[in-house]
Amino acid sequence: MPNYNHQHLRDHCKAQGYNYLAGYGLCAGVAQMAIQAFLAGGEEFLQFKKRLDLIATSTPLELSDRIRKAREAIAERSRRIRSEAKLAANEVVIVDLTEEEELLTETEAFFGGIELYQKSKQHRELFTRLISHQQVQDILPFMESTALLEQGGMRVVDSFPGIYSRVELQDYFNRLTQSFLHYHPRCDLAMGLGSMGHRISILFNSTENRWLVIDANNLPPKEVVNGAELASAVFVAFTQADEEKSAVPSIAFNTTVYATETSHLSVKKIMQELTHSTEYKRAHEITLSKVNERSGALNTSLANIAVRNGNHHVLKLIARAKPGALNESGYMGETPLHTAIDLNRPETVRRLLDEKASLEIKSGDGYTAFGVAVYLNNLEVMTVLLDE
Repeated sequence: MPNYNHQHLRDHCKAQGYNYLAGYGLCAGVAQMAIQAFLAGGEEFLQFKKRLDLIATSTPLELSDRIRKAREAIAERSRRIRSEAKLAANEVVIVDLTEEEELLTETEAFFGGIELYQKSKQHRELFTRLISHQQVQDILPFMESTALLEQGGMRVVDSFPGIYSRVELQDYFNRLTQSFLHYHPRCDLAMGLGSMGHRISILFNSTENRWLVIDANNLPPKEVVNGAELASAVFVAFTQADEEKSAVPSIAFNTTVYATETSHLSVKKIMQELTHSTEYKRAHEITLSKVNERSGALNTSLANIAVRNGNHHVLKLIARAKPGALNESGYMGETPLHTAIDLNRPETVRRLLDEKASLEIKSGDGYTAFGVAVYLNNLEVMTVLLDE
């Protein structure tokens, strides 16, 4: 099966009538909708995997043509039923779909879901504030299915950043797998992993003892059975921008743990117990070495990841491990404070200022922190900066 990148998925979206100028947000849409379908369970997740398989094995023009023909066939049957039953224009017509028509229409709707993640800034009517495609928690309520809502909806159980070597990640994933396998009654695990430029999801089916990796750059979903395979798949996902992938010593990403309302207490208990393990501590302890480490083509630091996900406790630990670390610039010349302002996170801005983040350092574009806030018209952030 061939591997595809954002360009392939973007071409599919364009063929469906969505004008994607960049690939940003596409991976987040795929990863988050996979998590929702997985937690909804049963038939919903099976159908979701079929959609991804269909996208992976079809060219954009082929799939677009099949969707168009299915839509036309459904419309024709609807007109015939309305005519034969002599229904009024405002009366609802129920049309039975074939299995293929159902898959094609659901795949068409799937691209609409991606569009919401990809262009969240253009849907101001849905959100109380300006958000980016990386702020997936704000988008989730608009995407929950009936099956998921019947389980009380989806909840965030935990969120934490990390910068990992291959060995650390492998050992941590092995311990994570065993923790869920040994818990009774069994419960599944869904995680969203997000770096500076990419987002994937990893899903653990405890009944079948297997992981699925959902990566928009590598469809269809990849099945793995142990920590070594999972660590390898995650490394591949987050090093695609690096020419020498095998030479990349570490990767940095944030983990968000999800569960349904009905299972979140069990998942929370397992994750809390996991934090006491040697493997977890070795992978996530905030040390000077971890703070100084940089990952991949974007030169990502632990602070970069922590600020993007609002991990305030970790930001405090980073500042303690290395005073001045929160004033270090990233790949594009941005400090953590610039990033928090860009993401319109006033509380994170306040916490960074508490940790002595500088207001005077200029970004790669030549903007001070206040200059970024003014340029983006982030009024809440400007208020926080003026109070300082």
